[in-house]
Amino acid sequence: MFRHKGLEEVLQEWQKLRQAPVLGRTAPPPPVVRTLEQALDALGQRQRVQEVDAQAELCRQRLEMAATPILGVLGELNAGKSSVVARFLSPAGRCRLPRGLEEAFGTHRFVYWFPRAWQQDEQRYQALLRWLAQAHGHAPEPLHEKPEIAFQQYRSGRENPALIPVPLVAYDEQLQHFALLDCPDVQTEDHPPASPAALLGSSSPPPNRRLEFVTQAARLCSAFLLVWERSQVRDRLVGEFLHRLRQVMAQVPIFLLINKVRPKPDALSAILQDEDIQRIREKYHIQDIYVAMDFDIPNWERYTPASLQKDKASLPNDEAGKSPVFFRLDANTAADPHAAPATVGLAALFQQLPPAELQKAAIDSAVTELRQQIAALLDSLDTWRQKCEKTTRSAWQGLLQFCLELFQDQRGEPIQIYNLAFQEKLNKVIMEQAPWYVKMANWFHDRIHSGVELVRKMIPLSGLRHQAEQWRSHLQHWAGGFVDAAELAQRSLQQRWVPADWPMERLEYLWKEVLEQLRRFEHQVSEADLRPMAEDFWRHAPAGVGWRSALSILGSMAAVAGLATAAIDGGATLMAGYSFSAAVASAIPGLGALTVGAIGTGTALAVCYAGLIQHNSLPYLSAFFTLACDAFGLPHRLDDQPLTVTFGRGEQRRPFTLPQVAVPSLRVCHPLPNIGLWHWTGPGRQAWENARRSLP
Repeated sequence: MFRHKGLEEVLQEWQKLRQAPVLGRTAPPPPVVRTLEQALDALGQRQRVQEVDAQAELCRQRLEMAATPILGVLGELNAGKSSVVARFLSPAGRCRLPRGLEEAFGTHRFVYWFPRAWQQDEQRYQALLRWLAQAHGHAPEPLHEKPEIAFQQYRSGRENPALIPVPLVAYDEQLQHFALLDCPDVQTEDHPPASPAALLGSSSPPPNRRLEFVTQAARLCSAFLLVWERSQVRDRLVGEFLHRLRQVMAQVPIFLLINKVRPKPDALSAILQDEDIQRIREKYHIQDIYVAMDFDIPNWERYTPASLQKDKASLPNDEAGKSPVFFRLDANTAADPHAAPATVGLAALFQQLPPAELQKAAIDSAVTELRQQIAALLDSLDTWRQKCEKTTRSAWQGLLQFCLELFQDQRGEPIQIYNLAFQEKLNKVIMEQAPWYVKMANWFHDRIHSGVELVRKMIPLSGLRHQAEQWRSHLQHWAGGFVDAAELAQRSLQQRWVPADWPMERLEYLWKEVLEQLRRFEHQVSEADLRPMAEDFWRHAPAGVGWRSALSILGSMAAVAGLATAAIDGGATLMAGYSFSAAVASAIPGLGALTVGAIGTGTALAVCYAGLIQHNSLPYLSAFFTLACDAFGLPHRLDDQPLTVTFGRGEQRRPFTLPQVAVPSLRVCHPLPNIGLWHWTGPGRQAWENARRSLP
């Protein structure tokens, strides 16, 4: 049985690969592992598995066809060529095969006999037609099922030599493990009637169509059987015949079948010792010699393997006497032919032969295409994996920039988010550190109270949206403002990382969920953390800092932002912020230079400002970005690197590292398409590299 190591390997690899985990996702969490079929499902390309399966099945069929060798049967006139073919056909097939009728209905066309199963399988049938057309340059002609018409087709090459290059094709249910090519007398040269002009104008001999056909068939046939009568082996014709064959097919195996050996004790040994036969065998590279006794002479059975005569006994009586029984001739079979096993017969030989050139090429081509399909499939996964990473990084960076812009004022300075707990702690610490005359005046409490009254006067306005606009206008003096889900949706709709076909309603729904969970977020900060801010605040007050203005900033914004956010949906759909830096620059003359670039320089209120950024701006920006990542299915961090953002403008720019914070879980999310950091698993990468390495 023919085996193709490369095909067997790729089929085994494919079966393992189908269910193997090939891709793993590290971000966003949770980690995910996908098999090949699951990954292709995600790409909407599940049908590609079926396409590779179909190609794998085609390879198996090519292998099965290649394991069915085609044997060409050649020989001299009346040597028994057709009898060799007939021996392996069914009764119906033998009826279509003319034998002993050379003059009336002899063999003058080349006829391929294939297993009936090849005709019944559409893929094999089409492959066979392609092979024949590729080998001979003509589409094959089917041999008719009716014997009388089949005989006419066999003979048609004599009357019309132009038909000789067109192969006849027949199918037989008796053939399973090999196919046969019934050849006419190749030594016969067919010359069509020549015109007077042709006779006068050409001196070169006409082509031998029969020999040309054999040359072409050598690409399909695994071997040729040369049938010759024992009495004619010494004739020079056999040498000339083999010489011509070897000129056109130097590498194809040829087996010499010597027919009609007279049954006598020394007949087989004489053939082995015959110098003429040995010379022919060596000169023309004859693979092996097979012999058949002349069944018209009594006692032929004594010199024929009994194991092969059982096969002959299964033939009908009218056929049994017309079929020679060939067996391999060697020292053992010559000494005791009757006891030789069935493995010395032709049928055993046929099943051991390798496929011919076109069959090998067909297998190699099918295997190459299978490997190319697998490699292309895995390449598409890798392209998708890289696309996901590129899309993820781009969307992640775009979302970070989007969030960062929300947390900046017009000068690029970080804004602060109002949070009741944080504001109360900060106010308390500042008042604890305040001079005695500030504490006695209780000015800070009065300022907050006036802010509350201001907000209460706003509440009766016509609508919540109008109220929000009023509050936004009020806080613009402090370079702060409100952002709600609708505005976030409108802004994000213009971002490149947001799919163009996403509806406004979806974005607004997601941002509303982000804002609701942000309201639940609370960054833990102690009064001890805030105390340096208060000390810095009052340290610079005696030096001329307008402390009344500074307290006014903190008090007004605390009151307005706090009550305004609570008034609309409990603060769930609004994020209130203010810019301490801008407010100080506006309210306190001489402090316009309070920027992130002033932190650490000893500038007035710089420590206080740094504390607001560290304990408010950065944690809330981190929380807001983290929640937004969850909403859009993005990872919180990339490459396990600290998340750094930059505030300020020009020379005042300064980087800050966002702290990692724990945020509430979102109730809804809608991941962006083609998102995730995917990597090849061990089996996946090995399969991908093997597939690419195996390509020509």
